[in-house]
Amino acid sequence: MAKVHYRLASSYHKINRHAESMKHLDTFVDMKGPLAEGQAQPLRWSLVRAIAPPSPGHKSFAYIVRIIGGDSPEAPPTTHTYVETAPASYFLTEAAAKNYLRALVLSHTAELRWMKPWTCWEWGLPATALRHAPAIFYPRGGHDPDIIDFCSPVCVAGGGCDLDAAEGPTTALGRLVQPGRGQRAVN
Repeated sequence: MAKVHYRLASSYHKINRHAESMKHLDTFVDMKGPLAEGQAQPLRWSLVRAIAPPSPGHKSFAYIVRIIGGDSPEAPPTTHTYVETAPASYFLTEAAAKNYLRALVLSHTAELRWMKPWTCWEWGLPATALRHAPAIFYPRGGHDPDIIDFCSPVCVAGGGCDLDAAEGPTTALGRLVQPGRGQRAVN
């Protein structure tokens, strides 16, 4: 069934229906799991370039939000992709990149929060906030960066589940980004 969504994403891309294509690509990744992101990456880059062609001095990139355990504590992650364009200067220094990440997360938080009634990733109670952990990935080969935001719905902002959610993606990123593999993460 996941393969059908990938084929639909590819077909919609060919007929310039990029929003539908991105939704089917996100569904494909959700069904196959995070390891399918590598298979989806070439099509995602092509969609990003089609939706927001890079202009001089700017970078086009995918802002990929992975919401962890949003329907129930054991639910698989849900993926939402946005295509953004920003001046290249935002990515020159780590401080500028972190400031841009904060602004980017804030610009999408309300939409993500009210998209549907989320439940706490740890306790299964109704979520009152979202804990974001964005990171910029600079792929090898000169491609523009991808921003992946590991997001966890929490029932109490500042509570135990919020603090645990803050530690989880950092630990996962330590395993995901290995020195010498051609990627650098800024989180």
